[in-house]
This record gives sequence, structure tokens and C-alpha cells, in this order.
Amino acid sequence: MLQRLAPLGQSGDVRDEAVIDRAIGCLVGAAVGDALGAPFEFGPPGAYSARFPEPVVDGIGEMVGGGQLRWAPGQFTDDTEQSLVVAHSLLERGGIDSDDLLSRLRRWGRSANDVGSLTRAVLDSNLPADRAAFEVAAKLGRHRSASNGSLMRAAPGALFFAGAGRAGTQVAGFQLSAVTHADPRCQWMVAVQHELVRCLLGGDELEPALRSAIETVPPVVRVDLDPVLDSTWHPADGGPSNNTAIGAFAQSVWALRTFDSFERVVTAVIDLGGDTDTVAAIAGANAGARFGAHAIPERWRAKVHGYVPTDDGGEQLYDADVISDLAVQLIRSSP
Repeated sequence: MLQRLAPLGQSGDVRDEAVIDRAIGCLVGAAVGDALGAPFEFGPPGAYSARFPEPVVDGIGEMVGGGQLRWAPGQFTDDTEQSLVVAHSLLERGGIDSDDLLSRLRRWGRSANDVGSLTRAVLDSNLPADRAAFEVAAKLGRHRSASNGSLMRAAPGALFFAGAGRAGTQVAGFQLSAVTHADPRCQWMVAVQHELVRCLLGGDELEPALRSAIETVPPVVRVDLDPVLDSTWHPADGGPSNNTAIGAFAQSVWALRTFDSFERVVTAVIDLGGDTDTVAAIAGANAGARFGAHAIPERWRAKVHGYVPTDDGGEQLYDADVISDLAVQLIRSSP
């Protein structure tokens, strides 16, 4: 049985079973959102609802696959692949070992069929973990270094450090982001995501959880973040695109505020277009942490799957059950 995590959330009266359900929801929800969004990546707004005006409960449902990289129905993308790499590094090293994580990501990247441009630059740099992301970010400059590539894989770290309190989980977010994304906006968004998930796992309502998550963000980041986290903001009003860390996080929060089910949160962000797999992975993690694994439609859970390269040149298959087991290990390993 999971021991009570005293710093988890603010409510303090959540049963262990509920925490575990939300932890599974967070990690599986990220994979489900990723797989659902993959066929619509870089497409126009409204493409999802145009294809699926009503829920599809027969056959493969809405897990149709395809897209620019011809994903199989229900297959998740590099977003979840990297999340699984992070999860295994945390569990096997007993915490953050930046050199180990970067080494694992480099092995993964050698055969991965989709790697973001900033991540690829870091993986190919041959620099050590304490320099690689920082030097790449400095070379690219402010307008090209604030992408969503570390935020999309934040769920495992959020679970592993959920028991560390706000300061502990946010420091961990900084460290995990900095392995590939050292821009302060990326680091802060992973830190904010960590704290939001920590509070949601503990049963907190969204608004107090969000207030706790952004309270420590410095003014230099808040100037971009605050307008798109305003309760009246809508993605149609403009703001950073969802291929940025701030834009993707803001769209996920908008969906959580607007809709009251896992299904509607995830499909709403996919329907915004753009980097649909990543924004849906982020929204899926948050919605899963808020509503729990039991709220993820079974027709999606049953189809989600993917592969991660192994050291011997093969591939390991991950489905919802395997990812669920990893989520339980992560939350039970929390400090």
C-alpha cells in the first residue's frame, strides 16, 4: 500500500487509492492524448471535430493513426517515448541523474522516427549534460529555444517528485527540463506543470492548484504567462502557439477550465490544431491527474500503445497496462 504523501496537494484527506488512480490517469492520459492527437499534428483548427462530430465507439474508434509520420492506430509518438525513457531513468537511478538521462535519450534518438529540432540539436551536440542544452539554447536565441519538448515529457517527473512539496518538485522540474531545454521559459513551465500535477493528485481544485503552481514564477516569465492564464482568455484570442512551452501549457489549462471530462479536455485541445499530439499529451496528463484513470474512455485505453528502442537494438512494447504499472512505481517511489 502506498504510504501517505504528506506534502501532496493541499486537501490532505485523499485516500491512497485515489492518489494512485490519479497517478495512473496522469501517465496513461498523456499517452492517450498523444496518440489521439498524432494524426492531426500541424493540421488546421477544427480537423478533429470535423472527422469525429460524434464519439465513435466501434472498431478502432477515434484511434485512427496516420498523419505525416503514418502512425499506427493508437500509437503514441516521441512525446510518450521520451516520457518512458525519463521514467526508467528516474526509477533505475533513484532520482535525477542528468548524465544518465541524456545518455538514454541519445540512445533513443538514434532510432526514433520523430525527434524535435531543439532536442535533436542537444542529442547531436556530443556535449555533457551540464552544458549541452544551455549551449544549444544560447546558440539558437530566445525566439527558437522556448519549445514544448521538455514539457511534453513532464508527467513521470511530476509523479516521482509528488511527495517532495512545491519547492522540491519545482526544482526537479528545472533539472529535468535542462537536460534538453535550458531556456528559463521551458524550465519554469515544467516546474509549473510538476506543481499543478502534485496538487491535482492530492485532490485540490484546479484554481488553487494553478495559483500554487505559478506563485513562484518570476516576473520575466509571468509577463508572457499571465495573459494566457487569465480566466477569460481563449486560444482564439492569440498568444504563444502550442509548439511553445507557455502556449501548450496555457491551452491545456484553458481546456481544464472549460470542460468537465477527460474526453472533452483532450479533444478540445486537439481541435485547436497545430502541435496537436504534444498539447494533447500535456492536457491528457493534467486531465488524468484531475479526473483519474477511471475517467479515461476504455475505447482509447485499450488501443493506446507504442515502442521504445532497447539497448540490444530491439524494441519494447508499451500498452496502457505497462504504463499504469510504471505510474504506480513512480508515485510509490516519491520522496
